[in-house]
Amino acid sequence: MCFYDMSLWKYYKLGSVNKLAAAYVKCIKIFFGYAKHYSVTMMLLELGLPSFNTIRHNAGCRLKTSLSCSVNNLVRNAACV
Repeated sequence: MCFYDMSLWKYYKLGSVNKLAAAYVKCIKIFFGYAKHYSVTMMLLELGLPSFNTIRHNAGCRLKTSLSCSVNNLVRNAACV
């Protein structure tokens, strides 16, 4: 699953984002061999991995920081919107 430009996903419908979050959890469970009904919270804690919402939040913060540090006034002002 590619998270490139995921900070721009705020314009997607909530259902689409929920499907991506479910796919994220399902891929982790398959990759690490967890049972289908195993607790997602326990799995993420055991593996030390962030939740999908944490990844989205961090990507948005990094985008805002990158935009605000730009030397281009147009781009920098877009970060304030």
